[in-house]
Amino acid sequence: MKKIFIFLYFLSLVSCSNQIVSGPEILHPPINLKIEVKTSPFAYYHVEFTSDNIEAGFAGYRVFEGSTVEEAKNAVQTFLDQNTLPEISDGKTCPASSFTSKDVPVTIQIGGNSQVAGYSCYLLSLNLTAGNYIAIRAFANRRNDQFSEAAVTQVP
Repeated sequence: MKKIFIFLYFLSLVSCSNQIVSGPEILHPPINLKIEVKTSPFAYYHVEFTSDNIEAGFAGYRVFEGSTVEEAKNAVQTFLDQNTLPEISDGKTCPASSFTSKDVPVTIQIGGNSQVAGYSCYLLSLNLTAGNYIAIRAFANRRNDQFSEAAVTQVP
């Protein structure tokens, strides 16, 4: 009986499938990123995507711009070399408080004279260049792995 107990004890130690993995939660990039020009009541960019982040520490989304897809994607590294955490008030960041749940449409007004009703976030001081690319990344308030992969589209 004692041998059976010892055998079962060691078997339970070896066969335990519950493992604890530590580290930051994975941030997800925006889904189905689209951008279009609106002309009424004035010219501005309408950006739309689906949010897929509710992780602890999720802080929002940040817009990066570049003249090529790679430049837009890599702009995050230039930003990180110069800053420690994204500045919410820099005119390129939409805080998480603008959207409160997962799998909801997020709409951002970029540019324009004033706010048009119905948007999740307003980046009125951000001036985009037609033909360039924007990369939008989710970010978290943490030291490492602050940004998600980028969702990229061309500015019309």
